[in-house]
Amino acid sequence: MAAASLKILIVEHNAARNNGLGETLRRRISPQASLTSSADIAAALETARRGDVDLVLVDGQLAHDSARQLSRQIDAAAVADSIIVVSSDHNFEMPQELAELGVAGPLSPDDLNGDPVLERILAQRRCAAVPEASHDSLLSTALLQMQHGVVICDAAAKIVIVNTRAQDLLRLDPEQCRPGAAMPSIAAFAADPVRALEPARQPLHRAFGGETFPPVHLVHRCERSAVDIPVSVSGMPLRDREGNLNGAMLVLHETGNAPPMSHELAHLIQHDSLTGVANREMFLDLLRRAIGRADDSPGMLGLFFLDLDRFKEINDSMGHAIGDRLLAGVGKRLRERLRVGDIVGRLGGDEFAVLLESLASNTDAARIAKKVIQELGQPFELDGRQVHTTPSIGIATHPQCGRTAETLLRAADEAMYKAKKDGRNTYHFYSEQLDGEIRRKADLEEALRGALGRGEFRLVYQPQYALPRHRLVGFEAQLRWRHPIEGEIAPREFIPLLESVGVINAVSEWALACACLELSEWRRLQPDLRLSCRASPRIFQRRNIVDGLARILRNAGLPGDCLEVEIGALLLTSKAFDPVATLRAVRDEGIRIVLRDFGVQPIALDKLAQLPLSKLRLHRRIVAALPGDRSATAIADTLRHFGDGLGIELIAEGVDEQAQLEWLESRNWHVAQGTLLAAPLPALGASELVKRANGA
Repeated sequence: MAAASLKILIVEHNAARNNGLGETLRRRISPQASLTSSADIAAALETARRGDVDLVLVDGQLAHDSARQLSRQIDAAAVADSIIVVSSDHNFEMPQELAELGVAGPLSPDDLNGDPVLERILAQRRCAAVPEASHDSLLSTALLQMQHGVVICDAAAKIVIVNTRAQDLLRLDPEQCRPGAAMPSIAAFAADPVRALEPARQPLHRAFGGETFPPVHLVHRCERSAVDIPVSVSGMPLRDREGNLNGAMLVLHETGNAPPMSHELAHLIQHDSLTGVANREMFLDLLRRAIGRADDSPGMLGLFFLDLDRFKEINDSMGHAIGDRLLAGVGKRLRERLRVGDIVGRLGGDEFAVLLESLASNTDAARIAKKVIQELGQPFELDGRQVHTTPSIGIATHPQCGRTAETLLRAADEAMYKAKKDGRNTYHFYSEQLDGEIRRKADLEEALRGALGRGEFRLVYQPQYALPRHRLVGFEAQLRWRHPIEGEIAPREFIPLLESVGVINAVSEWALACACLELSEWRRLQPDLRLSCRASPRIFQRRNIVDGLARILRNAGLPGDCLEVEIGALLLTSKAFDPVATLRAVRDEGIRIVLRDFGVQPIALDKLAQLPLSKLRLHRRIVAALPGDRSATAIADTLRHFGDGLGIELIAEGVDEQAQLEWLESRNWHVAQGTLLAAPLPALGASELVKRANGA
C-alpha cells in the first residue's frame, strides 16, 4: 500500500504543544501521509469507527493514564485493530487491558520511519475486515425527511446533519448547513424578540452539558431577513457506546403551529435504536425520578449494572452483525422476562442497566439477578446457529450505596467488576466493605507511584540450602514496602498494584540492580552463590528484556549463571509476545529460568517440557500440607519424578516445620527455603550469614 493513502490521527494529552508526539511523528512518518492531531480520544475512536482515518496513534502516557476507560471505549467501538500505542519511553509497559484487546504496541517513534509498520498493521486490519451492512444511510434519510426540524452536531460543535425541515424553519442557506460547518452560527436563540438568552441556557450548551430537556419556546433571528422566528426547541446529548459525549441533537418546530411531537420521534430520542430499551440519557433521567420518590415509596430501590461476558470474542469471531443481533436479543429478553414496571436501559456497548423499585430486601434483588442470569444463559438462535453468552451483574441499592444516580451507577459498576473477578456469570452486591477496598486500593496506588523516588522500598534475602547437608547455595531477593503512614504492607497486597500503576518495570530494575551488587560482594567469599528474583510477566513484554538483564549483570561484574529469574505459569499464556522464544533468549545469556508456584497454577506437562528450565519451585501451599496430605505428597512426588526425568533442579519454599524438611530429604529433594532454616534477612544479615557459612 502506498504511504500516500494513509490517513493517520494522533491522539495525545496536549495536541497543540510543539514538542509533543504529533510533532515528533511528523518528522518520521512519510510526508505523503495525512496526519492530524487531537486531544479527544472519544472523538478519535468515533472517527476510526466511521472509517474516516486508517490508523489512530495514541500517546503512551494517555494510554497509561486512562487504560481502563480507553479499553472499554475501544472495545465498544470495535476499532482495536486501528489503534497503535506509541511511546518514546523505553521502559513503557503496554497496559494489560489494551494488550488483551489486541491493540498494537508499544512502538517507539523510531519504529515508524518510512511507514512499514503502519502499512503492515493496516493491511492486516483490512484483510481481517468482515463486510457488513450499515444502516447509517437509512437513518440519515429518515432524519432528513422528518416533519420536525432536526439538527445534529459532533463533539466539536460541527454540523453533522441539518434536515430539510430545520433549514426551512430557520430560513438557512444550504452553505450554512453543510456537514463540518460551525454549529453556533445557526444554533443561537433568544428568550424573546427583546431579551437575550444567557449562554448557559442556550439549547446547544444545555445538551453538551449532558441535559435532556423538553420543548422550550424561544426565538431565532434570521440573519438574511432580520426576522424573529418563534420556535420550540428540545434537545439531548448524544453519546457513544461507552457513554462518552460525542455530540448533541436539537429538535425544532414552529411555536403556535406545531403538531405534537410524534410517537416515532419521541421514541427515537428516548430509546436505543438497536435494542429498543431506554438509552443512557433516558435511563438516567428515570433513575433520578425514581430516587426522588424513593423516600416516599414502599420497599427499596435497586440498580443492576449488567455486562455480557466475553462479548468481544463473539463480536470478533462471528462478526458485528451477529453481535448487534445478540445485543438486540438480550434487550428483548430483559424487557419481556423482568417484572412489570422494571426499567431496562442500554448504557453503551454490551452494558445494560435495570432499575427495580419496590424491592422487599436484598434477597429480592438477588432472586431477580439469578433469574436474569438464568434467562440470558439460554442460547440465542441467530442465523441458524446457537450463540451463548452469560452476564456479570453488579447490584447497588438506594440509599445504602448512594443517593444520586451517578453514585448508584458507579457503585453498581464496581460491584459488576467484582462479579467478573469472581468468575463471571454471577452477581455481586456493592457494600461498604467493597467501597473500602476500592478506596484503599486507590490510596495505595497513589502512594506507590512515588514510593521508589522516596526510598520506601527495601530488599530482604531468604537463604536457600542444599539438602540434605543444609549447605548455603543462594538467596531469594524479596521486595518490601514501608508505607509512610501504614507501615509495612504485605507483598501480596502491593506487588499486584505495581503492575496496575505501571511502575513494575522501574521497581524491578532497581531491585535487581541492588540485589546483584550485594551478590557480587558475597561471591567474593563464596563464588558459587546464586540470586533468585521473581519476574512479572510484563517485564518480558519489553523489547530489550535480554539487554536489560545483561547490562545489570555486567555492571555488577556477575556471570549470567548466578542469576535465577522466576516466572509463573501465567506468563506462558501470554498472546502479547512469544514466551518460549523470549525465555530461550534469556537462557542463552546463561541466566537460569525457574518455574514457580508448581502445584497451584495449571500447566500442561508437554508445555513444561518445551521450556528452557533450570529449576522447578514447589509452592508453599503444597509444602504446608506435607507430609500428612495425600494429594500434596502426590503432587510433590510428580514434580520430583518429572524434574529427575528432565534433569531439572527442585526447590521447595515455605519449609517451616521439621516434619516437612524430613519428608523432603527422604524424597531426595535438592533445595529448600523457609523459616525453619532461616527467615528473610536484610542485606547486612545476609552478609554475616555468608561469612559464617564460609568460616570468615
